[in-house]
Amino acid sequence: MAESRPPNRHRTDAADIATVPFKIVAWPINFVLVRLPAVAIGELSVPRAPGFLVRMRRELGEAGVHPGLRSSVGPRSGPAVAMRLDPLSPIELEGAFSMRGSQRYWLGGRVKQSDFGLEAGAAWQRDAQVAFYGVGPDTPDQQTLYRRDRVELGVSSWRRSDPLWLDGEITYEDNLTGLPVWAGNQLATVEEFSPADLFGIDERLRYIRFGLGAGLDFTRRTGFQDRGIRLYARGTRFEGVDGTDSFHQLSFEAHGLAPLNRRQLLALQARIDLTREDAGRIPFYHLAALGGEETALGYPDTRFTEHDMVSLTAEWRYEVWRDIHNTTRLESFVYFGEGAVGPRLDGITPEDWHTSYGFGFRAVQRDGMLGLLYLGFSAEGLQFGLGGEWTP
Repeated sequence: MAESRPPNRHRTDAADIATVPFKIVAWPINFVLVRLPAVAIGELSVPRAPGFLVRMRRELGEAGVHPGLRSSVGPRSGPAVAMRLDPLSPIELEGAFSMRGSQRYWLGGRVKQSDFGLEAGAAWQRDAQVAFYGVGPDTPDQQTLYRRDRVELGVSSWRRSDPLWLDGEITYEDNLTGLPVWAGNQLATVEEFSPADLFGIDERLRYIRFGLGAGLDFTRRTGFQDRGIRLYARGTRFEGVDGTDSFHQLSFEAHGLAPLNRRQLLALQARIDLTREDAGRIPFYHLAALGGEETALGYPDTRFTEHDMVSLTAEWRYEVWRDIHNTTRLESFVYFGEGAVGPRLDGITPEDWHTSYGFGFRAVQRDGMLGLLYLGFSAEGLQFGLGGEWTP
């Protein structure tokens, strides 16, 4: 049939002439977004024998050594290199170090099944340059930085019996704040605020943390999409140790995932965080926060902090590329969100709400998301974000 098919020849007409200027103008875009990716994907898809790096990665994995890259290991950390060692599984040792000096190390054991998980261990984490703007819904866009060192020792577990999800934890938490690491001439929170003005600054506070969460998951996975409704609620009690004041937190989330077709989906999220003291003060780093990819794409993490926070977001996701094996696809998304913080939820006024919007790309496989790249916009400017991790 291919040999007998007539050649693709036809006379030039008015439509051909009219499209010439558009083809000339669009040629760079067509080259960058269509032809060049097609050539690269074609080269990557050609079957080849495993190279040196692939063989080395496999051998390391078989020996229980798993190097990796992470986009973040904490607030404002920047990208990080990571290493996980599990030759004596389920005993594991993990470590990560970021470009801004944030670090995390964990030693413990994990047991994970399809419907049950258990984890116990000890961790030390340093958030080297956490940003703080003040407490309240209308703080100025002027950040200070602080360092937070945290030791945790505890056990956590989760259990799933569709559609019910339960999780809980008991953890000892030891916090210490101080001057930021590698911050140059940027303002330090411990120099701009005193302990009398900001509880928890330049202080060591210890808590025993009791957490319990429950959720109802009515979603189902269809192709690359989660479809349905997901609800989750969690309560956490921070019991003060050595005279430290106690407090508690409540968090509520609702997700709605509505498919428009097999390539497009509308994702809605509502989230409320409440923080309540018993008879004392709450550390500023444990207050509810608005900002970042989870609550406000156009603002940095912890841009607004207060006792209570509410966030409403919507995303329109649509497929722009899929690999020839039908295992991975690239989604683009358009984002819109509204959020606010306040001393109490019922005291939030219309002036306290902050709007953010943006767009980006999500790399997705059939069992979940691989990575995220976005640009967020707000009244205070532009935010660039990258999420995800790579581990062989």
